[in-house]
Amino acid sequence: MAKIQGGKIYRTISSTAILGIFIAVAILVFAILGFFSLSSGVFGLIFSIAVICISLISSLPWIKRLEDGVLKKASIIFISFIVITAVLWIVAVWLGVMLYNKSVSGEVADKEVAGVLLFVKIATITSTQLMIASSIGNNVVKFKKTMLVLQAVTYASFLFIDFYLVYLLACINIDPASSEIISIADGISFLGNRWMIAFLILSVIFIGISSGIIRAIDNRRMRSASEHLIIHQENLSKAQNESVKEKVEDKLAKLKDLHERELISTEEYETKRKELLKDI
Repeated sequence: MAKIQGGKIYRTISSTAILGIFIAVAILVFAILGFFSLSSGVFGLIFSIAVICISLISSLPWIKRLEDGVLKKASIIFISFIVITAVLWIVAVWLGVMLYNKSVSGEVADKEVAGVLLFVKIATITSTQLMIASSIGNNVVKFKKTMLVLQAVTYASFLFIDFYLVYLLACINIDPASSEIISIADGISFLGNRWMIAFLILSVIFIGISSGIIRAIDNRRMRSASEHLIIHQENLSKAQNESVKEKVEDKLAKLKDLHERELISTEEYETKRKELLKDI
């Protein structure tokens, strides 16, 4: 019963999160197209709702495992990290709203702009680490001890993409004392090396391949589980029918015995016999 309930909660959360993102995006699109205007506070609220919905979707695999009683500790850890990341982004959104409101009145200092940008940079790096860790965790759970070579290549691909993105973010310097608050470090040219770009493309391809294999494994497991369930239900139904048949045969034998001993009339015998035969 717990797993059935968990499935309902999983579906409720996923449906609510998808609906929330759709509504948030729809409101923003209509506002951008000029159908109506939104205050900065409303923008902040909509973005916060979108962040919460995206976080819920990101945590769905771990919520499902937690509800199914599988990998409880790991699920709690990943869900906690997702919550922390969501909080960081919500804070970043409202810092941006505050910065916008100050810019309207012309009271924004370079230090404040740099502080918000630095906070966004930290939130982005944190999100990147969480995304990579969660993806690797999902792959470990799905693959288990199968396809070890593919797993090794996939995890190496994830780690390379993680390195690439973090290095890219590290090359973005934020300095309020400089004439330009945002500057790009010379080291970013390293990422433009053709070997680095080639490895990045290969990493994305390998991750795409592993994702397809994971979906195939999931579909195969679901089909296998469904087939086993159908077979179990058929065997159970067959056993129940055989049990009912045996009981009816016993009753028919007793009824015949009563009739042969003339304890019941032929009419009573036939009537009762027809009633029993209906149960087979």
